[in-house]
Amino acid sequence: EVTRNCNLHCPVCFASAVGGEDDPTMDEISTMYDVIANAVGTDGAVQITGGEPTCRKDLADIIRMGRDKGFWGIEVNTNARVIAARDGYLEDLVAAGLTGVYLSFDGLTGDVYEATCGRDILDIKLRVIERCREAGIQVVLSVAVVAGSNDKQLGDLLRFSLENADVVAGLALQPAFTSGRFEAKRA
Repeated sequence: EVTRNCNLHCPVCFASAVGGEDDPTMDEISTMYDVIANAVGTDGAVQITGGEPTCRKDLADIIRMGRDKGFWGIEVNTNARVIAARDGYLEDLVAAGLTGVYLSFDGLTGDVYEATCGRDILDIKLRVIERCREAGIQVVLSVAVVAGSNDKQLGDLLRFSLENADVVAGLALQPAFTSGRFEAKRA
């Protein structure tokens, strides 16, 4: 976890990210990498998360540090707003050693994002998948499953993943639970 800052304020966010004032320093992140390497080695992948990691201006340096320490896989867990908005940004991360994008992707219709993110950002999600395809980097779609919101789209999400298997390497289903900002409405 490299930041508590986020560029969205999703009602279902379990992280309850607020601000980046307590973000770890590069020395602290180096220590985090060392702890992981000492515990399990560097043969696995590391997922950089937050808050929203792309809020950090030094994300490419964080990725490069992980690769320099020998980790073969570096994945960023992202809502992808920055990747969608900045031409060349994803390519810069890939050049630093990024090997995958773990993309929050809650559904295939705008109303789902209105419920999970507070606004329709489906176009951003689709743009990022195309950018990953163009950059030759895999993406895992991470679905925050919210009963009554997107649970009926799970079959469609699986079909979408299979239809885009040239870039989509997986579909992760994460049931939403009451934590952080998320308060479920119970009948």
